[in-house]
Amino acid sequence: MTSVTAHSSLETPDRTADRAWLVVALLLAVLLGRAVVEEMKIALAAVVLFLAVIVPVLVIGVRIRITVLLLIGILYVGPEIRVAAGLPVIMGDEALLYITALLMMGERLVARESVRWPPMPPAGWALLLFFPLTLLTMANGAARFGITPIQGDYFEFVKFGKYLLALYIASCVRIDRRFLRTFSWAIVAGAFIAASVAILQSYNVPGVRAVSQAVYFSANPDKMDLYLADRASGTIGNPNELALFVGAGLVFSVALLQLTKNHGQRKLLWFCAATQLIAVILSGSRSGLLCAIVALMLFVMRSNRRAAGALLVAGTTIIVLFFISVAIGQAPTSLPSFMAPLLDRAARFSPAHLADIFARMAMWKIAWSQTQASLLLGYGPAKGASFLMTSATTDSEVFIVALRYGLVGLTIWVAIWFIFLRTARQASKAPDRESQVVGRALWSILIVNLLASGVTYTFLAIRRMTLVCIFVGIAAAIVRTQTDKRLAEAHHDDR
Repeated sequence: MTSVTAHSSLETPDRTADRAWLVVALLLAVLLGRAVVEEMKIALAAVVLFLAVIVPVLVIGVRIRITVLLLIGILYVGPEIRVAAGLPVIMGDEALLYITALLMMGERLVARESVRWPPMPPAGWALLLFFPLTLLTMANGAARFGITPIQGDYFEFVKFGKYLLALYIASCVRIDRRFLRTFSWAIVAGAFIAASVAILQSYNVPGVRAVSQAVYFSANPDKMDLYLADRASGTIGNPNELALFVGAGLVFSVALLQLTKNHGQRKLLWFCAATQLIAVILSGSRSGLLCAIVALMLFVMRSNRRAAGALLVAGTTIIVLFFISVAIGQAPTSLPSFMAPLLDRAARFSPAHLADIFARMAMWKIAWSQTQASLLLGYGPAKGASFLMTSATTDSEVFIVALRYGLVGLTIWVAIWFIFLRTARQASKAPDRESQVVGRALWSILIVNLLASGVTYTFLAIRRMTLVCIFVGIAAAIVRTQTDKRLAEAHHDDR
C-alpha cells in the first residue's frame, strides 16, 4: 500500500521558519510603504511588492498558517497600487495566493512521498460555478445585445480565482487552540490599526491625511477629497468597507474576551473594541453601524441569550439617544469640543440624511427593468456597456448580480451564501471551546455581510470578499479537523 503523509505545515510547523517568514515579509512591507510614500508608485513599489510576497515563499516554502495571517495583514493594512493605466489595482495578496497555490501543486508533483492536501470544501465547488456562468453570460450579452467584452470583463475570472484560492488555502490550515487564538488576534490587530488611522484622519492629525493620500489613495487620488472631507476611511480607502472590516474586528474582540482571563489582555481588548466602535461611527456608514450592532447581537445571542437581551436594550438605548440628540441639534452645544469630529460624522445618521434611500430605490427600479430584458442569463460583466446600470451607480449587490448574471446567477449566488453560512454554523457546533467561539464569530460576520449585500457589495467587492472567503475557509478547516478527529477515534475504537 502506498504511504500517504500529510504536508508538514499541517502537522508540525517549523516555528523558526515561520518567524523568519514574518520578519522578511514585514521588512519588505516597510520598504513598500516607504517607496509609495516617496511617490515612486509604479516601478519601485511594484518590485518591492513582488519581493514581499514571493521571496519568503520561495525561500522558506509553503506555510499555510503564516500565509493566512499575512493575507489578513495585507487585506487590513495593505495599500492598493495601480501598476499601469488600464489595469486593475493590486494589493499583493493576489501574488501571494497564486504563488502559494503553484508551490502547493509543485510539492505534490515532485515530493518523494505522496503529499495529501485536504479536498476542496463544498463552498469552493459552489464558487467554481461562476467561472462557466461568467463565460456563458458574456456570450449571451455579445450575441443578443452586441456587447463587446473589454479587458475588465475578463478580469472577473481572476477575481473569482482569487476567491477560490483564498477559501481553499485557508481551509488547509490544521486547526488547534493556539492557531485559533492567533487568528482572532490577527483580525483584532488589523481592525485596530484601520480604526486608529480612521480616528486620526477624522481629527485631522498633522501629516495623517498626507500619508493617507500618498499611500491609500495613490491608486484612486480623485476619491480622497470625497471620502476624507466628512467621512473616515482608515487603511481601507472606502468608508463603507472600513465599517464592515472594523465591524469584524469588533466581533472578534468580544470573542477573545470570552476566551481569555488575563486581565492585561482583557483591558487591551476592551480598548480595541471601543476604538473600533468609534471608527465605525466616524465612517458615517449607516449600514456598517447597523451591521456591527447586529453582528454583536448574533454572536452574544449564540453564546448567552440572557446577556444578548441586556446588550440589545442597553446598546439600542444609547445609540438612539445619541442620534436623537444629534438630530435635534443640541449635542454640539452640550458636549466637549473634542467630540466635534464624532458629531460631524454622526450627523449622517440623522433623518435629514436619509433621503438618499429613495434615490437608491430609484436606481434599483431601473436596474430591475433592464434585467427583465435578459432575465435568465443577464448581460455578463458588461463593464464597457454604457447603457447598463453598473455597480458604481446601483448600491445593491442583489440587483447587480441579477443584471449581470440573470436569475441563474442570482440562484447560484444565494446557494453560495447558504453553503457559506451552513459551513460556519457547523464550525460553531464543534466540541472544543475555541472552535465554538470562533465559529460563532464567523457565522455572525457572514450573516451581516449577506445582509449588507442588499444595500452595498460583498461578493463583488474584491477586498472584502477575499476576507469573507478566508473566514469560510477557516470555518471549513474547523469542520474538517473535527471530522478527522471523529474518524481517528472511531478507527482507534475498531482496533
